[in-house]
Amino acid sequence: MVFSGVLLGALLFTGGASAQLRDCDFDWCMGIMDVLLQQFAPGFSYPLKGMDNDGNGIREEDSLAMLSSILRGGTRVVNGATRLDSATVASIRRISRTTATQRTMTCRPRGQAGPGNCWLLTTVGYPCRLTQILTNSGVLGPVSGAFVAKILLDLMGGLTTVGDAPATFTFINAYLDAILNCFQSTLASSLQAYLTPVKPDLHLQPSWYYRWGASPTTGRLNRFGGAGNLDFNIDAILNSAEYSASGFPAAGYRETFLTGLNIMPPIHITTQPAGNTGLLTGNAWTMTVGIAGGQATFTYLWRTRSIWRQELHGELRPDSAPEWSSGYSI
Repeated sequence: MVFSGVLLGALLFTGGASAQLRDCDFDWCMGIMDVLLQQFAPGFSYPLKGMDNDGNGIREEDSLAMLSSILRGGTRVVNGATRLDSATVASIRRISRTTATQRTMTCRPRGQAGPGNCWLLTTVGYPCRLTQILTNSGVLGPVSGAFVAKILLDLMGGLTTVGDAPATFTFINAYLDAILNCFQSTLASSLQAYLTPVKPDLHLQPSWYYRWGASPTTGRLNRFGGAGNLDFNIDAILNSAEYSASGFPAAGYRETFLTGLNIMPPIHITTQPAGNTGLLTGNAWTMTVGIAGGQATFTYLWRTRSIWRQELHGELRPDSAPEWSSGYSI
């Protein structure tokens, strides 16, 4: 089979059958956003993978890995006295679901009123949600625009849950501005003129979300921030200290970090499989992938596809479903 021009995706499954609420592969979301924006917007330079964009001492991907384990649930995070207490886990998972329903990426998402620029635009028929603006981009178009928007929703839903106020929101809004700046010239000329005054109305505000980072929402505690303590019921060591002791940035540091927090690290792909565009019908090609974390036993599922699959992240998973992590398309 000739694989030239075909996108290959790898799904990596683990055999655990623990109850799960939401299986969201944030590593894949961040990595694919970097790849897509570099592809569709040459010169765009605001990477998510491998970065501590909010400057709190913990990479965003590792903060989201903490949340990912909690969303996956089961004995990954609750196991008697050796892991987090079930009440805290249930509360974070419940609030995360609520946050997810609010992640509209629009101005004033919690019913706030006012004659802002964004509100005025909607009254005359212009889109004012970032998700809608992206689908109107002449470069992305409705399909790729909707795909990018969907990934952004999952990422922002996670970041607003674990993020520090105001640092994480400063980073989020700068990132959203960078995306808008990048695609502004591809929008209809009538919309381009309005985009600059609308940007502040598209920014996300800490007060709109239930947060478990620094300066948390009233009634919540700092569990995910550097100065927080996720496994507070087990030890008094702050997350930043656990992170420093993990061997960062040496290979395997995340698993050491999360194990130190008394939660099972979510599975993620550390080495992507290599493709081969020179194969002919009947040729064999073996693909391998490096992994870390997860709950053995591991199995693999390879798929070929000619378009970006829009459902390979953030799925709601049945209780009996295995944990999974998807590879980048190659």
